[in-house]
Amino acid sequence: MTKNHPYLDEKVMTIKIVTEMTGLSE
Repeated sequence: MTKNHPYLDEKVMTIKIVTEMTGLSE
């Protein structure tokens, strides 16, 4: 996580969560 880009971090976290929920992270 980069403190300089909290917005990008939120995007990344959202993508990770969505990926896990959709089961693409297997």
